[in-house]
Amino acid sequence: MLRRAFDYIGSKRFSMTLLKIGIGYFIYLAVMWITGIRPHEGYMLWLPLSVWAAFFLVNMGISLVTQKYVHKGNIVFHAAFIIVAIGIIASAMFRFEGEVMVVEGESFFGDEKEYAGHNAGKSFDKFSPDVSFKVSDIEPVFWKDALYFTGLKAVLKYPAETLENTGEVWLNDGVKINGARMRLTGFGYFPELYVENNGALLYKGYVAAKVFPPGNIDSIEIKGYKIFMRFYPDAAVEGGKVSNRTLYLKEPALAIRVEWLGNAIGDGILKKGESVRFGGAILAFTGARRFVSIGIVKDPGEQVVFVGFVIGLIGLALRLFYGRKRDIEPVDAS
Repeated sequence: MLRRAFDYIGSKRFSMTLLKIGIGYFIYLAVMWITGIRPHEGYMLWLPLSVWAAFFLVNMGISLVTQKYVHKGNIVFHAAFIIVAIGIIASAMFRFEGEVMVVEGESFFGDEKEYAGHNAGKSFDKFSPDVSFKVSDIEPVFWKDALYFTGLKAVLKYPAETLENTGEVWLNDGVKINGARMRLTGFGYFPELYVENNGALLYKGYVAAKVFPPGNIDSIEIKGYKIFMRFYPDAAVEGGKVSNRTLYLKEPALAIRVEWLGNAIGDGILKKGESVRFGGAILAFTGARRFVSIGIVKDPGEQVVFVGFVIGLIGLALRLFYGRKRDIEPVDAS
């Protein structure tokens, strides 16, 4: 009985059965999508697909060992499926994906605390790539002063300890560092503040406030003071009103409102270098810094999947061209 089950799982008949099941399942998904019905996510896609893929791989493996193929291209083509599956499994188990936010002129050393987020969980030390760099320059190019990038790149010096190499990253791709791919996932400006109270320094430097694109309002709290901010990278101030000319960092201004224990105690529009006093405290807007969000991905299965697809194409070519020539029998002219 086991022998019969083994033979059936490795048979062409079972291959065709799996093909029909796969087609039927994707039709089912299409119907669910069109009608707006959403079953539990596990039953929607991954669990049935994983079971189907497992039977498919077992079928391919047994067929390669037990079946006799007339054309060698068939063997190559079917073996490619197993290679692709190995790559997909490696990606699912070992893929690392994280995101960092780095200010222009500053460095990233690869410590877990420097990541804004990652998918490694408690296995960060095991899966995280050995990546460090300094963002030496950020160059945005906007379309007609609107929030559409026709170009955005950041120049990286790496590793951060020596800065001996230089590379660029863009929105869709970029330099590879120790097998990890870099690409830009975000861009913005951080305002720089100087805050003191009765001569005592409370804060000095940039604040990670989400004030880009212009119009966004964010706030920070410093020693009981809550500071609401709206940033203008290229401001025009007329009659106490501020507007933005472009999105480039040219003539920055910062509109602020300050609260103490929930009560408003001051507001104003500060150009770079200007300050405002509220009670015994002084707040100065000292400038702004560009920053980029960089996605870092290291996927050991990518190359395996790519190799599998190349081998599959080779097998297909062998079957279509070389095998076709062998199938043509010479015609006896007599």
